[in-house]
Amino acid sequence: MKMENATNEKDTETLEGSYENPWTYQGTTFTSNDINGFFGFVYRITNLQSGKQYIGRKYFTQRRKPRGGKRRVTSESDWKKYYGSSEELKRDRKLLGNELFKREILSLHTTLGKVNYAETKELFLKGVLTESMKDGSDAVSDWPLLNLMSNTAGGATWVSFHHGGGVGMGYSQHAGMVVLVDGTDRAEKCIKRVLHNDPAMGVFRHNDAGYDIAKKHSKKFNLDI
Repeated sequence: MKMENATNEKDTETLEGSYENPWTYQGTTFTSNDINGFFGFVYRITNLQSGKQYIGRKYFTQRRKPRGGKRRVTSESDWKKYYGSSEELKRDRKLLGNELFKREILSLHTTLGKVNYAETKELFLKGVLTESMKDGSDAVSDWPLLNLMSNTAGGATWVSFHHGGGVGMGYSQHAGMVVLVDGTDRAEKCIKRVLHNDPAMGVFRHNDAGYDIAKKHSKKFNLDI
């Protein structure tokens, strides 16, 4: 009987928050009891030796099929043991040990969409999502504008140009397009042009930055740069 009680106490302790190098939220250890109705969180993991930081997202639940089962079952995810998916971070952890990494929850969110949005916003605010091209150039407005115009010229049904998205006016500029495929000869011609022009802009951008693979693809697909 004593053994059974000890086991139950250990299970309860693990559930409530006694786990290795715990996540903290606003300076306090975050436990399973704190999840409540939250779907997931945006985090920051800091290498205490180098000062390098990693930002990402994690969900509190997972859906998996149990062995022999036919339906997916929702259960608590491995968020307590999670240290991100970065290969560099994994190598450093193996070398230094988990205790040299600080894990912080930056924000909590009730839906998948809000978690994903908050992660992207945090990445932009911290200057993580920059192009870091081979020639040292950063995100240049010319390229999304050229992308927009090439899709327009190609005959896209809907062309959009976005910026901001919660990260500040003028930031995160990008173009989007939609082509209505209705079975007509005109639609067939339009989609062929747009689905050629859109990825070609990526080849142009990387060729301009000095990537050899872009130069090879420009010759392969007969792109006159």
